[in-house]
Parts: sequence; structure tokens; C-alpha cells
Amino acid sequence: MRYYQGAFSDVALPRTGPHVLADYPEYAVTMTEGADGEVLVHTPAGLVRIVDGRLSPPEPLSLPVNAGEVPKVRSLLVDREGNLWVGMIGAGLLRLRPAPLTAYGKNEGLSDSSFNAVFQDREGRIWLGGFLLYWFDGHEFHLFPGVNNIVAIAQTSDGDLWFGGYGGLYRWRSGVLKHFEVGAAAVGSIYQDREGTLWIGGIGAERSGGLYRFREGKLDAIPGISSVLSITGSRDGGFWVTGADGIHYVRDGKASLYGPKEKLPAHINDVYQDSNGSLWFTTYGSGLFRLRDGRLKAITTKDGLPNNMLLHGMEDGKGNLWFSSNRNIFRLSLKELDDFADGRISSILPVLYGMAEGMRSSECNGPGGGITRDGRIWFTTLRGVVAIDPTAGNRLPPTVVLEEAWASNFTLARDGQTSVSPGNNTFDFRFTALSFSAPEKIRFKYRLVPS
Repeated sequence: MRYYQGAFSDVALPRTGPHVLADYPEYAVTMTEGADGEVLVHTPAGLVRIVDGRLSPPEPLSLPVNAGEVPKVRSLLVDREGNLWVGMIGAGLLRLRPAPLTAYGKNEGLSDSSFNAVFQDREGRIWLGGFLLYWFDGHEFHLFPGVNNIVAIAQTSDGDLWFGGYGGLYRWRSGVLKHFEVGAAAVGSIYQDREGTLWIGGIGAERSGGLYRFREGKLDAIPGISSVLSITGSRDGGFWVTGADGIHYVRDGKASLYGPKEKLPAHINDVYQDSNGSLWFTTYGSGLFRLRDGRLKAITTKDGLPNNMLLHGMEDGKGNLWFSSNRNIFRLSLKELDDFADGRISSILPVLYGMAEGMRSSECNGPGGGITRDGRIWFTTLRGVVAIDPTAGNRLPPTVVLEEAWASNFTLARDGQTSVSPGNNTFDFRFTALSFSAPEKIRFKYRLVPS
């Protein structure tokens, strides 16, 4: 029943079996108000959201209940951070936290194996490459036959789709799939430059791999470059090639070994040039490096980096850099990174995404990462893929509580203003912050401001 503008009206809830209401009438309906003013109603069919008298489809809740039984929910509460608290008979109190990401795997129509590449084409399809190749239309996943063991996906200016991996190089044009042999163990990267030339990065194993230029259906090897891990475009029209023998810069078809006066770190997986022109190197074991004006600055775990085993980095266009690693995904403000590299701050504070945020495997895989048109950040993992909504999750700062304070040995009152006599020249205080979303991730900073 809804009361609005002086009148009552019936609101039809999702249908359930008649035995449910007869056997468990006290658990049939439980309500609370959501953080955005919507009404949340838990029914035997699931959680329903009511906005302006209109019902959303029921959402299943992951509640502890035996098969065939009705969840014995007695109360609901949504806190200021958006967490849904559920009081149940028998199971006690449960917290359901809004997930900032969506994990896609076996239950959603993908294989539950590892993936290496993610790419959105001009038509809006999202391609996912791993042991198998899939495309996503926004609602369901479709298996693309005839191609497997994919590491790289790209689309050229003429609309052709290209897939590369341990089976070589494939071109999909007008519904026809064509295969090209590459003199490498696998194709690890595909890149088209501003002039329209297609470049292929080959990963070495039994064969050395290298950089190849694709022209008129043939692959020409560029001498001096072996086992290419990534190809990244430069703002001046050239591109960087990460290989087993270092970083090469390629422009107008000519490659030169690239590096500042300081020695570049080992095991570079990826190179990215940000909107300010700085180069960022992600390494597997040495952390993150920034190169600006010929000066190289390392950022590692001792500076606040979650781990040093990085795979891929990219910018979201909103002032943040996103990184995948073998332990988690994390986001850092570009300004914060620059402030640290330039010595204006002493540490960094990343935002982490892992198992607690909904990942089924916190270990990312390959160079796979991309931003789709809806603004979501996609990464490949050892168990499917994840899509992060940067706007989701709790954005409220936690409530700060001053627990105790002393002036010298004099305890100050906690319930209002107090004063102390002259001569008490030391001030001590103990404080904390209250958050039910992720209390283990709270980090503290403080500053004393003179009144």
C-alpha cells in the first residue's frame, strides 16, 4: 500500500507461491529506505526497488538459506555509505556492500579460464580474448568460432578486426576470417599508426619474435627488435615498442633504441604516455617509473604502491591512472603521482580493487585493459574479466571521532569546550574514523590549523 498526496493506492509486488505467504507470513515483506530515497522491499522473489510508485524487477540476494526455504529476513537498513544490513532469524546480521565492479565468468556465459585482451569496436561490441574468443553485445556473450589462444585485438581504420595470439594473426573482414603466419611464437600486440600502417608485435619463445610491418598481405620484420611485449602510440605520431632488448621508438618506419641518461628498469611490461607528456613504465618486479625531461623516478611499495608486479597502465581521461597487477587492480590520481615524483609529497595512497570488491581472482592476466564508451574500466584476470564503474562505491569520507585528548597530563572533556591553565604546553589526542564499508582500508592524515 502506498500513501501519496492524501490518497492510498495498491502497489503490486512480485508474485510468489501461495504456500510462501501461508507458511511464512512474517517473512513475506520487509522494507527500508535506500540511500537515494528509494524504497527497498525484500520479498520471497528478491529485492525490489520502488521509485515514484514504480517497481524494479526483483534482484536476488546472496543470503544464507537452505534450498527450497524462504530467507527469514526480519529487518533491513541502509547506512550512509550505501551498505544494506539484513537481520535474519538464525543467520544473524549480514552486510551487503555495493560492488564497484562486475565480474564476468562462467555464470555469465564466458569460460572461467584466463583472458588476455579486451577491446571495444566501432559498433560497440566488446571483444574478449583468451583461450577462446567472445564478443559481448551488452546483454550476453557470444562465442566467436575458429579462433583461440588470443592475446591482442585491434580494429583498423577501414573497419577490419584483427586478432593475434598463439595461433598467429587473423583478419575478420565482411564476415570472412583470414589467417596470416607470423615468424614468432605468438602475436602479442597489434597497432595502426597515423599513416595507416599496421604493426605487429611478436612474442619470442622457440622463435625470436620481433616487430613486423604488415603491407599488402605480407609481414616484414624490422631488424634489431626481438620479443615485443607491447606497442604504444606517442603524441607526436611515433610509437614505443617494449621488447626483450629494451624500449625502441619508431617513427617513419625507423626504429631507435630509446632511453634517458639513467638506465631504464628491467622487465618493462608496458609504456604509457599521459596527457602531460610524461612516460610511465610498468614493470614486473620493480614497480612503476615516471620519465619526464630525461629524469627517471621510481615508485615502489615503500612509497605506497600496493605491489611491484605490474602488468598494464592506462589513463581514464578524468585525471586518474589505472593499473593491473598480479595481486589486484588499483587507481591513482595523476596529480598525486606527479606530486610524489616531484617531491611535493612523501607517499601515495591508491584505491584498491580486489576480492573484497567482487573480483573472482585478484590476479590480472596479460596486457588486457580498456575503457568502454559507458565509462567502465575493463581488465582481464585469471578467472574471466571485470568491469569497474569508477562512479560506484562509497564516496563519502568516514565520520571522524575524537576519542581522547590531553593537555600535558590534564584530560580534556569530550562533550564540549574546555580550558586548561597556563603551562600545559603539550597536546595529545587519539582519534579514529568510522566506516562499515572497508574499515581495514582506512588511512589517516592529519593537519593542525591555527584558529
